[in-house]
Amino acid sequence: MKTFLIVTLGCKINQCESTVMAEVLEGAGLTAVSEGMEADLIIINTCTVTAKTDSRSVHAIRRARSRSPQSTIVVTGCLAQRFPGEIGTMPEVDFVLGNKEKYSLAQIVGMLRRNEDLERIQVSDIAQTKEFSEFRLHRFSDYTRAFMKIQDGCNCSCSYCAVRLARGASRSLTVKSVLEQFRFFQSGGYHEIVLTGINLGSYGRDLSPPSSLADLLSVLVSVSDGTRIRLSSIEPHEWDEQLRQTLIMNPTICGHVHIPLQSGSDSVLARMNRRYSAQNYASLVKSIHQELPHSCIGADVISGFPGETDREFAETVSLIESLPLSYLHVFGYSSRPGTVASEMGAACSSKVIRQRVSILRGISGHKRSEFRAGQKGRRLKALVLGKRDRQSGSLIGLTDNYINVLFEGNNSLYNTFQNIKVVHISDTTVRGELC
Repeated sequence: MKTFLIVTLGCKINQCESTVMAEVLEGAGLTAVSEGMEADLIIINTCTVTAKTDSRSVHAIRRARSRSPQSTIVVTGCLAQRFPGEIGTMPEVDFVLGNKEKYSLAQIVGMLRRNEDLERIQVSDIAQTKEFSEFRLHRFSDYTRAFMKIQDGCNCSCSYCAVRLARGASRSLTVKSVLEQFRFFQSGGYHEIVLTGINLGSYGRDLSPPSSLADLLSVLVSVSDGTRIRLSSIEPHEWDEQLRQTLIMNPTICGHVHIPLQSGSDSVLARMNRRYSAQNYASLVKSIHQELPHSCIGADVISGFPGETDREFAETVSLIESLPLSYLHVFGYSSRPGTVASEMGAACSSKVIRQRVSILRGISGHKRSEFRAGQKGRRLKALVLGKRDRQSGSLIGLTDNYINVLFEGNNSLYNTFQNIKVVHISDTTVRGELC
């Protein structure tokens, strides 16, 4: 067993964990290969957030076996955690590991090399996991940006969500360990660090003494020394005044926030067991936009939730159209086994869900175009990514408010901050010039 390939599905948390697994395997003496190449060991890191991601995970498993009939295939991630028996019965699968067990790959490889007996399904009860699984990353796959997982699990009980069933209770990396990893990435030349978690806004509450995301950000800002900090998704009810002020008062933290909405109807939000009202959400978004008028604000929306009426959907559309949102991630409702919502009765018909998804994506396109148009003529500080645009060959600068600006320059600008003036905006691209 000399080579390995990791196939990652789903969120940035999975991407972080796949990077950890890669380091573990390289430490055990294996060499990573690119997708499409033969590998002795193939790991499929699965996702189960929707029925579509379930299907994609199963397809990835079958495709891996058809392309590499002699490889050892290990399936891990959230789908494996939720349904280990079903995954274990697939003829393409050799071993199944839970979300906790994925960190034991070095020991498993050692046993495989020694031809020792190995239990095919190793999935512990994630609900019993109380400690954050800590692992120091030495590099990240991206040349310019690093994603840092600082929180796992979730204590919310949204009626539609199975992620908490696959991830367990909320648990946090200690402030000391976050700071050490942050400084290590800084010393490695990463100029943007993205903080990620399953429920990032709950960071620190389980620590002793308790902390908070706002407290942690204050510590990181004090040592940032030019390193940009970006936040991943934060739930609406997690935004207290301290966190809002920390974002507003610190330009080191990117002017880009993602705040899941899910529905603009209070009656649907109640059935979803969300912890806020449509008015609460609107007030939060408007307050951030008022203080940071050029910030990028994104939202998740679910259409077709069980019992969603035309009136409730119209309330969602009306709320979204009234808010200064920059883009939407739109999902058609997907029933997840084991959730409260799966017992609520039938969702809207697939035809109605498709129609509503199409309407919301149309609104998202308009919001995105409107947001980009407001940047024309502005001078934006952008981090030049370590790759060029495939179609034009231009450099790509990522602004703090989450816009990829294409501009001309040489490779010496990779991984540097540059001031770029936005000069042209089309349906698909934003172009700029070096100031």
